[in-house]
Amino acid sequence: MLTRGMTTLAPAQLTEQLRWRYATKRFDPTRSLSGDTWQALLHALQLTASSFGLQPWRFIVVDDQEVRRQIRAGARDQAQVTDAARLLVIQAHTDVDAAHVGAHADRIAAERGDEAGATFRQRVTPLITEKFTPEVRKEWALRQTYIALGQYLAAAAVLGVDTCPMEGFDKPATDRLLGHEATPWRSVVIVPTGYRAAEDPQAALPKVRFPLDQVVSYR
Repeated sequence: MLTRGMTTLAPAQLTEQLRWRYATKRFDPTRSLSGDTWQALLHALQLTASSFGLQPWRFIVVDDQEVRRQIRAGARDQAQVTDAARLLVIQAHTDVDAAHVGAHADRIAAERGDEAGATFRQRVTPLITEKFTPEVRKEWALRQTYIALGQYLAAAAVLGVDTCPMEGFDKPATDRLLGHEATPWRSVVIVPTGYRAAEDPQAALPKVRFPLDQVVSYR
């Protein structure tokens, strides 16, 4: 059993919530996300693990309905984009540089002491800026964002919040809409977030996965 403070979640409860989760096809546009629930989801993103702790990502919450309509047009007109209570865009920093590493080193120094910050800067800066080619840095950052996505989906499921991760959207157009076309930030995935509509037939379908003994092995 997982216990932290006053919050307890049994293993069976975790499994049940993950079974409950699905890529929601129809959201209830009349339901909003409460402040505490939304803040918990944002903290889940903030607390996501990343390689070297560098967090090469940014999370943009699109509340502007006109921008959401334009993103929807580039996402095969899927209604989730505009009907969900929130629309999250996960972006990757595709050219992490010494300044980015240094900013994290400064945070380490503030939290753990100057020596820890200096050690991190000296160890990680040459790896990222010299040993990683620009293409490697880009691919590395893109992959990192999926760690954040996975944590967000799982956290939402535990809280009883519905999500629909979507890669099928016009990424360059979204970057232009967000004003990031001339920057190293690139949109990777969008996640409509809210609550499923009562009439969504997809919600009642059984989850289809390969058997556990087919995807897990022990050596």
